[in-house]
Amino acid sequence: MGKNLLLLILIGLFLLGDTDVYRPVGPPDGSGITSPEFKGGSAAFARYQKEHLKYPVKAYEEGLEGVVLVSCTIEADGKVTEVKVSNSPDSRFEDEAVRFVENTAGQWIPAKRNGRNIAGQKFVPVSFRLDKTQMPEVGTNAGNRELVKYIIVALLVAAFLFILRKQQK
Repeated sequence: MGKNLLLLILIGLFLLGDTDVYRPVGPPDGSGITSPEFKGGSAAFARYQKEHLKYPVKAYEEGLEGVVLVSCTIEADGKVTEVKVSNSPDSRFEDEAVRFVENTAGQWIPAKRNGRNIAGQKFVPVSFRLDKTQMPEVGTNAGNRELVKYIIVALLVAAFLFILRKQQK
């Protein structure tokens, strides 16, 4: 029950736009500590996620959605280490969520204590939502089907417009 409540709170914070769920690594003295944050804030993180997250093909084909909570350490130099899945709605999302978070290295502003960079633990919610911005890549069966659907709809719209134009003449 405790893990589920924590997950719900973390997801709620993320949905409200706050991705700064943070716990410093090392002895906390409480003085002058800032949390690690994604360069540009939560809006930049959302854009980065849309551009770099690849929907797992099997999950896409089955219509699965969900949020994977990934824990990691943002080192004092901005590197991302100790990446692991804390909670996941389906195992098919886990490898991609880990790959995605590992590839955010260099995109983080490290935590600070008294003005000096320190390592800090970060919980990163990685959201998998079925929409056109997270289609599997073309070349996969799911990606090819989506491309074919798009082409068919475009051809139908073009044919409809052609017929309308011809009737007006």
